[in-house]
Formats: sequence, structure tokens, C-alpha cells
Amino acid sequence: MFHVEHYTVELKKCPVTQSRLDPHRKVKDHMLSGAVFELQSNIDGSILYTSPRPHEDQLGDYYKSEDYISHTDSNQSLFDRAYRVARAFALNRKERWVKKWAPKAKSILDFGCGTGDFAAHMSKSGYRVNGAEPDADARAIALKKNPNRIRSTNEELESNDCYDIITMWHVLEHIPNFIEVLERLKAKLNQGGTLLVAVPNFKSLDAKIYGSDWAAYDVPRHLNHFSPEGIKALAKKIDVTFIRAFGMPLDSYYISLLSNRYQSNSPQLIRAIWNGFRSNWRARRKNNWSSMVYILRP
Repeated sequence: MFHVEHYTVELKKCPVTQSRLDPHRKVKDHMLSGAVFELQSNIDGSILYTSPRPHEDQLGDYYKSEDYISHTDSNQSLFDRAYRVARAFALNRKERWVKKWAPKAKSILDFGCGTGDFAAHMSKSGYRVNGAEPDADARAIALKKNPNRIRSTNEELESNDCYDIITMWHVLEHIPNFIEVLERLKAKLNQGGTLLVAVPNFKSLDAKIYGSDWAAYDVPRHLNHFSPEGIKALAKKIDVTFIRAFGMPLDSYYISLLSNRYQSNSPQLIRAIWNGFRSNWRARRKNNWSSMVYILRP
């Protein structure tokens, strides 16, 4: 049993907008602890923060679950298999995005690389790729796929290496001191470099459908929750140019599967597919997808 109150941190204000934080909604940690957390909103509702926040040296305890697929490479349940199928499809799509938005790039840092699949995929495509991962277990798996090319995130931030493109696939929401980390990563970009950031979007239709049971809130592993407006404010804060935003359509289906399970202990496949489709249909018109990818440049 987790005793969250024994090691928590409270934010006093939004680190991006410096505005006060107000209560937004209560959300349960469905995956592991069963604890209830509060999401707090900045004054314009563009960014939410999990409260209370586990102390940084205790946060890793909330990832110690076979259900946390991106750190385990599990392939046993329906959700594991769905995730792996989607991941295989997504790797090719991510490669196309890199080639489109950084056509001259030769070097990549995958910051928060998990079990190292994207790094391995891009290495096979001819790029010089390093990965950085804070979790020791995930890092060990990544090193088997990418020998000698995976560091801890602290080791990477302290290195002098620079890159043409830095990717953060669903990483920013996990980082307590995300502004400091982004500033340090920005300094590691070569001239003309690109920062590619993917995060869930709590203003998507599937987030509205599932409310507090929306799986992409994933408290307390997700400490920060961004809307497109929030990312634009963050880009201004760290002095980078917001180039483009676009969606990751498969994410709405996977998130709907998990959200259904949280609501009713069943994935309810047909309902999940329908809600994922509804969310994507709305997003096609409003560019407000379940997960968004943002292209940022210094």
C-alpha cells in the first residue's frame, strides 16, 4: 500500500504561466496504488497538474507494475498485444515524421526512450541515435536492443553531445522539473535542430467522454497535463517557436480501451472503437486529438 501523504510535493503556482492553481477534478490511480489525486488547473485552463505529487525519489515506485507496458515489453494481455501492434505501426509513422520535419537530420536523441524500440528502429534506418531513460529496468531492456547507446536521463543531460533532432514520445507529462529539462535539451540541439514532443491532450473528445476515468490522466505517473494552448504557452516560456501540431490517431482507441476497463472492468471493444472513432472524427476538424505531436524549434 502506498502512503502518498508521506512523501509529496505541492505546487504553489503554474510553472509556465505563473498563475494560481485551482481544483479541477479528482482522479484515481487505477493502475497501481488505488490512491485518489486532484488535478489542479492554471487560471486559463490550458495546463493541469497532479496534486499531491510524489517526491521525485519515490516516483519510480509508481512504475513498478507489469501493467506499465512501455517499461516492461509485456505481451500477455489484450492490452499488451494491442499496445504492441499499435507501437509497431507507430514506429514507421514516427520515422516519416522525422524525415518530414527534419529532412537533413542525421543524429537523434530519444529522451525517455523506454525499452528502446524507436531508437533501434531509427538506427536501422541509418541515423545515429542515442537514448536516455530514467528507469533502470526499462533502460536495461533498451540497452539489449541498442548496445552502448542508452544512458540515464541525468547522464545524458550532463553530457556535451548535441543532436539534429530530439524526440520526447509521451515523456514531458512525467517530468517534475519539465521546464528546466526542456531548457537543457534545447541547448543540446545543433543549429537548425528540431524538438519533437508528443503528449496526451486532456481537451480531446475522448477525455470529455470518460471524464475522471480517462486513462491518459494516469496519475501520479503523469504529473503534467497539456492542451495545445498549454504547449503554445510553454513554447513561449522556453523561447522556442511553435511550428506545427498534429495528432496520433491510434492513441484514442488504446486510451478508450483502458478507460472502459477502468469504468466497468471490461475493455468493451466495440464501445472503445466507437469512442475512439468519434474522438478522431471531431479531431479531424478541430485538430484536437487524443494525443498531439508538437514541432518546436529554437
